[in-house]
Amino acid sequence: MGKRHASILAFSQVYTKTCIKFMKLEISKSNSHRVDSFDRGNHNFMVHETIVPREGRPIGHFSVNLPNKWCDCGKYQAKHMPCSHVIATCSNIKYDYWSLISDVYKEETVLKVYDEAFPPIPNKGYWPQYEGIKLCHNPLMQRVKKGRPKSKHIRTEMNTT
Repeated sequence: MGKRHASILAFSQVYTKTCIKFMKLEISKSNSHRVDSFDRGNHNFMVHETIVPREGRPIGHFSVNLPNKWCDCGKYQAKHMPCSHVIATCSNIKYDYWSLISDVYKEETVLKVYDEAFPPIPNKGYWPQYEGIKLCHNPLMQRVKKGRPKSKHIRTEMNTT
């Protein structure tokens, strides 16, 4: 384990820098949300944004279901970290939203990835001969490169001089 990672664990930093940065942004956004309780027993809530969000979309109303880890905005499901709507809901019911963050974002989990040792790749001369099927890519399936589009003009005799 590297010195940097050992020092992170020594200072008991639980989450990665990326996670903490995301959470700080979402916490600041959550302060401008209003939460209405629809079914408090089942933890279903409606969150109303009161300020136009930075994402450039209009003010919205989002349904949050905590047990199902669901928010209408889709960020919570995609990132496995609470979005501003979930944070506002948790704050409203006095629930720890940090506990909703996936273990993937914990420093301990990230460090476990690097715990296993793996051998260096030997020189290409020592590699065994490949006996399998040779695959070739289909050039028609390539992404269109950035820049000026290629002309689709079909050249005829009139174009040549």
